[in-house]
Amino acid sequence: IQVAISVTSLSVGFRGILEPRTSTGAKRIETIRRLTEAGIPVMVMCAPIIPGLNDHELPAILKAASQAGARAAGYTVLRTNGPVERVFHERLTNDLPERARRVVALCRELHEGSMQDTRFGRRMRGEGVIAEQIARTFSIFERRYFRDRSMPRFDRTQFRVPRDQLELFR
Repeated sequence: IQVAISVTSLSVGFRGILEPRTSTGAKRIETIRRLTEAGIPVMVMCAPIIPGLNDHELPAILKAASQAGARAAGYTVLRTNGPVERVFHERLTNDLPERARRVVALCRELHEGSMQDTRFGRRMRGEGVIAEQIARTFSIFERRYFRDRSMPRFDRTQFRVPRDQLELFR
């Protein structure tokens, strides 16, 4: 068994605005610690990274997760497909009006001017200067804090494929 825990921010204020009713970053880091102590390999996902809001937290999140025992790290950038775009805009406009335009502009820059990026291979990382800066920052601190760590390979011998197709109706 392996677990991936997402940590968007270590800031309680940020979480309260964009992720209300979710666990704090500190609680998620504590979850990583407890799972690690129980012998369960854990990966931290810094997700989603939102340029202009939480991209500066990448080093701190990676350090905290590493100190808690995470074995690996990954990240994704914000993508706001479907109705998520409207909700994201409303949250920003209502709770961070002084930053809303800049954050939206940076997010659009990640996805060739669109907030509705569905392109495979691009939607999770973005492209362009902002995406490269995020990737470079992540890479530097991932090497620093996770240099000699990795997730174990899956033991596929523990799963046996059922012989027969299950019946939907009898």
